[in-house]
Parts: sequence; structure tokens; C-alpha cells
Amino acid sequence: MFTLSSCISTKEPISTGYYYVVNKGDQFLRLEASFMGNAIVLEEDTIPPFDTTFIFTAIEGSGGHVLPSNFFSTFQVHRVIPGNDSLLYTGVNNNDWKNAAFREGGRNLVLFIEY
Repeated sequence: MFTLSSCISTKEPISTGYYYVVNKGDQFLRLEASFMGNAIVLEEDTIPPFDTTFIFTAIEGSGGHVLPSNFFSTFQVHRVIPGNDSLLYTGVNNNDWKNAAFREGGRNLVLFIEY
């Protein structure tokens, strides 16, 4: 009888990103995001006026990054106006998301929306 046992442990770096949207205006915002044609379910997709809201957690292995371009193909922010929402922001630009210190244990990325 021949037995082969193997225990392989790969320890690769894991990065975590916490995403927030800051609504600096006096109306509700509605968020939409997708990746490669599939809608992304956000933690929250409606941001109250004058509020900072946590919306998404990104986890990346292989030494990659947790910036938006790795997780979103599209990202849109609409101002909620009854009967006629208006698009305020669209794009996946890593530079639009600023670093902040909301939560420990990862990178905090914040998108500020002013209108």
C-alpha cells in the first residue's frame, strides 16, 4: 500500500477595502454599480442628505489592489428627484476615491459627492 500525504499552505497577502460615499448635499442619492455587465449589490444604495454611508467591501488576494477599477466596471450616482433623477457622477476613476480613517484593518476609500 502506498500513501502520499501533502499539506500545502500558500500564504498570500490579502487586502481589504472599505468603500464609503459622502453626500454633501440636501437630497437623497441613489447608487448603481456593475462589474463586467453584472449588477453589484451594494451594502446601501441610497445615501441620505449630509450623510457618510458605508457601501461596499472589497477583498483582493495575490498582492492586488482594492481600488475601484478592480471591482467596478461602472459606478453611477444619481440625485433623487421625484419623477426625474439626475446623474451627478459616473465613472470608475481610482483618483476620485480619497483615503480616510473610518475603519481599521484595511484601506478606507471615500467618494465625496457635492452638488
